[in-house]
Amino acid sequence: MNDHFPRVAVTGATGFIGSALLKVLWESGWHINALTRKKKNRVLPQRKNLTWITGDLNDIDSIEKLVAGADAVVHCAGTVRGRALKDFEAVNVHGTSTIAEICSRCQKPPILIHISSLAAREPHLSHYAASKRAGEIALIKKYYPEKLVILRPTAVYGPGDRELLPLFKVMAMGICPVIGSTTQRLSLINVHDLANAIKTVIKTGIARDAGIYEIHDGMEGGYTWHDIIDTVSIITGKKINRIKIPATIVKFLGLVNICVSRITGNAPMLTLGKANELLHPDWTAENGPISQDYHWSPVISLKKGLRELLAA
Repeated sequence: MNDHFPRVAVTGATGFIGSALLKVLWESGWHINALTRKKKNRVLPQRKNLTWITGDLNDIDSIEKLVAGADAVVHCAGTVRGRALKDFEAVNVHGTSTIAEICSRCQKPPILIHISSLAAREPHLSHYAASKRAGEIALIKKYYPEKLVILRPTAVYGPGDRELLPLFKVMAMGICPVIGSTTQRLSLINVHDLANAIKTVIKTGIARDAGIYEIHDGMEGGYTWHDIIDTVSIITGKKINRIKIPATIVKFLGLVNICVSRITGNAPMLTLGKANELLHPDWTAENGPISQDYHWSPVISLKKGLRELLAA
């Protein structure tokens, strides 16, 4: 990126990853256009170098304002809850496609960084995973490969997280459900490391056409759930009781949630698809390509990240 203070447009700016990214970019002195569906928000107030644009991914005028003059666009917006595939496709596929189309029409098309998910590697597991993969495919088909980067973070944790943080807090109280096989492995990444990786990609520029990069916290081979529980135990000084939950129970609860959601109209987090994701044996990621192409390395270990998170 040649401009010392580039302009970056961010979708999903009030979400978990987007809000962390916003703070990293703003603290760097970069100019930011941030999309929000709320006229008022608490992520960062209106201030110098930060412009809030009210709208969503269905609002063409707002998206055009968002990306106008941007050197880079970071697409963080995504849907993680839903009953049917169409519930995820509205944002994860169609919204992503809209971003690509509008960016491609810019006089100077920006670098487009799409925050996907490691779940896109296994699209058969769930509607969410299928929608994330379909979103990637839409981008590759519609946008300039020499200006496109797709990041597939593994499980992301940190301040503001609504998925893993409640589980870590339960662990800190001395109890933890263990789902699936004891040999299951997963990688993790702290949201601040992810935000800094995105910043590095923007600052460096595109390393290779339509690059798809997995990203994690540097622990090769990831963790078992027992590794994670042991880490929390060391931090808290408490013995943590492990409660084994059979796969059949997890899948049953997912089916029940779907049935209940049809009555209540609420979008459940635990569905049969989410159960399939939770039970998948290998969610380990590979940092080699992004480290090689962007000379980026994570700095927050699991122990450090969880210590800071649980102390907050």
